[in-house]
Amino acid sequence: MGMGDPSSASTSARRCVEGAIPLSLANSGIRAALGSLFTWKFSILLAVIVLSVVFYRPFCKWLCPLGAFYALFNRVSLFQMKVDKNKCVSCGKCAKVCKMDVDVTKTPNDTECIRCGMCIHACPTAQCASAMASAPIKKRKRRRKHQKKSKS
Repeated sequence: MGMGDPSSASTSARRCVEGAIPLSLANSGIRAALGSLFTWKFSILLAVIVLSVVFYRPFCKWLCPLGAFYALFNRVSLFQMKVDKNKCVSCGKCAKVCKMDVDVTKTPNDTECIRCGMCIHACPTAQCASAMASAPIKKRKRRRKHQKKSKS
């Protein structure tokens, strides 16, 4: 009892965006009733949406408190990024494909790195690698586009 249809949650969110927000922007009485806290939150929401068009993951990069906490432990993580600087040809492909704007040749365990592995796959000489902190570096093999499924 008292439990609504789960699909009504998406409907009410849609109604809020389609009706309540435009109405509150048009009517100063409703805007005053909502208060300054709503205005502040709505401004942050709009800023994150606009920044998402220009930057990759702006909330995660600059606002997320959990990401900031994780960044403290990124340098001492068990999962490390390693670059063999003696064999690196400095082509810059790893920096170009990194969506978090990390140059792994300069700072392989940067606090912004999310360990997505794009730099590993982009490296033409396979000098970017990931490894457990105490394990030797193992180069990742490139995945084949069409892998055969194993028969059950």
